[in-house]
Amino acid sequence: MSKKNNDFEAILRNQLKELMKEISKSSTPKYLTRNQVAEMLSISLTTLWRYTKKGIVSSYQIGNRVLYDQKEVQFAVIKLNN
Repeated sequence: MSKKNNDFEAILRNQLKELMKEISKSSTPKYLTRNQVAEMLSISLTTLWRYTKKGIVSSYQIGNRVLYDQKEVQFAVIKLNN
């Protein structure tokens, strides 16, 4: 192999290592229950239901549970405040 190929492979390996570090840093989504979100936002469950129906916050049905992605809830709060 030529020096050019070795340099290219070294650069590629370094970039892949950096990518793997970034992927490992990103945590899996943390899901919150309806009660946790309502408490976090200081709102009632009825208000949370209305926000969900209006599309202000997104919910996920997993089995018979309704859950909310914590990051999505935080982004929704930021959007409401702007």
